[in-house]
Amino acid sequence: IASDCCSRRIVFELEGGYNLDALAHSVEEVIRIMLSEQVPTPEDFVAEMDTKEPPSVRELKSAARDTLSPYWEL
Repeated sequence: IASDCCSRRIVFELEGGYNLDALAHSVEEVIRIMLSEQVPTPEDFVAEMDTKEPPSVRELKSAARDTLSPYWEL
């Protein structure tokens, strides 16, 4: 697409919030996708991040999943 519409130039603007690990992971995955490399599934990423976050965040995520699970497949 970039070669057809913008002389092979492309710009990415990635917003990562305050979690620098998540931002770094997002940038890496965008580059992998652009290079047509295999990327991990969202489930793999969530499992990896679950091991790095503090217990309070895990508890909050668990409560959110419990609350939202009747409405969405989580």
